[in-house]
Amino acid sequence: MTVLEESTGPAVLDAILVTGTKRSQSRLSGRVALYDAAGNPIDLAAGSQGPKGDPGPVGPEGPQGPKGDKGDTGAQGAAGTAGPKGDPGLIGPKGDKGDKGDQGLTGPQGLVGTTGQQGPPGPTGSTGAQGPAGTAGPKGDVGSQGPQGVKGDKGDKGDTGPTGATGATGATGTAGATGTQGPAGVAGPKGDKGDKGDAGATGPQGIQGPIGNTGPQGSVGATGATGATGAQGSQGPAGIQGPKGDPGQSILWRNKIRCTAGAYRSASFAGTTAYHVLEVTATLGAPSLILTVPSQAVAFQLECIHNMGLNRKDDAAYHYLYHGMRLIPDDEDGFSLIWVVTTQHSGVNQFEGFNIAGSYRCKAGTSYQVQAIMGGGNGGTWNYMKNEMTWLEAKAVAL
Repeated sequence: MTVLEESTGPAVLDAILVTGTKRSQSRLSGRVALYDAAGNPIDLAAGSQGPKGDPGPVGPEGPQGPKGDKGDTGAQGAAGTAGPKGDPGLIGPKGDKGDKGDQGLTGPQGLVGTTGQQGPPGPTGSTGAQGPAGTAGPKGDVGSQGPQGVKGDKGDKGDTGPTGATGATGATGTAGATGTQGPAGVAGPKGDKGDKGDAGATGPQGIQGPIGNTGPQGSVGATGATGATGAQGSQGPAGIQGPKGDPGQSILWRNKIRCTAGAYRSASFAGTTAYHVLEVTATLGAPSLILTVPSQAVAFQLECIHNMGLNRKDDAAYHYLYHGMRLIPDDEDGFSLIWVVTTQHSGVNQFEGFNIAGSYRCKAGTSYQVQAIMGGGNGGTWNYMKNEMTWLEAKAVAL
């Protein structure tokens, strides 16, 4: 607090008045009268407390206080009991399942017809005797070898010249003197590191609130009652017996014949021929690709297949031609020919092949003949390959 002299004038008082005081214009016994903010006089002579001084500069931050003790952990509440389990719904009864009906009986298998006896093969022609092999002629004499030439003498190797003398090695020059190293520069002074400010004090940790109590565990629900077992279904009706099986075919006779020449026919023939019977061997005219069906005791169906492996058109013009089979005599329905027709041109489709199948209804007590034929066209010249690709097959099945 600043002490005022009695002689201090109003001008000086104006300079030292502080907030919350005011100056009186009167003088009391040579003293200055001051008043506080509430209007109460302040007697300086009586040693009253002066006005509050200006706050001083902020001092340096104090050292960090010790860390407060950790609060006590609250006691854990008792575990609550689980709530009651709901009752499971009742399982509905399972529907009755009917018994599977009995499977019908399988009809008996039909009897397989007996295969007729195969005709005896024709006699094989005898092979002619092979002529005697010719005797080998005498081997000629080997000529004598001529004398070997005389080898010449090897020439002498020339003398090696003397090795030249090696020159003397020159003296090594004197190494130059190493220069002196200059003085190292003086390092400048290291600056002072500023002081680290003190960390502020950490406030005390708050007290942890108590943990709430867990509710009591619910009681276990009662087990639901088991549903009643479904009644067993009644037995289904017995299955109806299946129809009687097919007795199968009764084959009375069967046979097959192939071409064997392994070459084209030696002479082409006119397409207008009605009809050319195919030949088995290289011989022209016979034997032919024909099957004879023996007489049977019952009526039968004659099933035939003819394969023409390779048919050739020789001229560069379009003509058509028939290929197929002919039955002699006609069958019960008056049919004789089963065939296909082809149109060919030697420059377009010179080679073709065919497979023809069909059947005839034949009567008992009659012998039949099946022929492989071609011809009956409108022109051109034709040929075919007489090998295993060309064949005729037939079988008689009882009706």
